[in-house]
Amino acid sequence: MGSDGVVWVKLVQQGVQDSRVTQIRYQNGGSFIVDDLCKAAKAEFVQLPANVAASQLSVSATRDGEKLNEDAIVESLPQGAERLLPLYIHAPAPSQGENSAVALEGVLRG
Repeated sequence: MGSDGVVWVKLVQQGVQDSRVTQIRYQNGGSFIVDDLCKAAKAEFVQLPANVAASQLSVSATRDGEKLNEDAIVESLPQGAERLLPLYIHAPAPSQGENSAVALEGVLRG
C-alpha cells in the first residue's frame, strides 16, 4: 500500500491577495501529476467559486512562471517539496460580483 505524499502550494488569483502556503496531501500509490494537483487544489481551496472547474486551474514553479504541463509528475519537481519553495496554483480572476461577496462575507464574519 502506498504512503501519502505532500506538496506545498500557494493559490494565486488576479485582484485577490495570494493565499498562504498550504499542504495538499495525496496518495503516493501511482504518479501524481499536475492535472491531479489541480483537482486536489479545487477541493482544498473552498474560496474558489463553484463555477471554476479544476480544468481552469494551472500550475507554475514560480509566481509568474510558465504553466507546467498537465502530465508533469509532481514528485519529480524541485518546487513543492518544501514550504519555502511552493508550487503556484493559478485560478481565473473572480468576477466583480464575487469580489464584493467575499468582501461582504469578511465584514459580516469580522
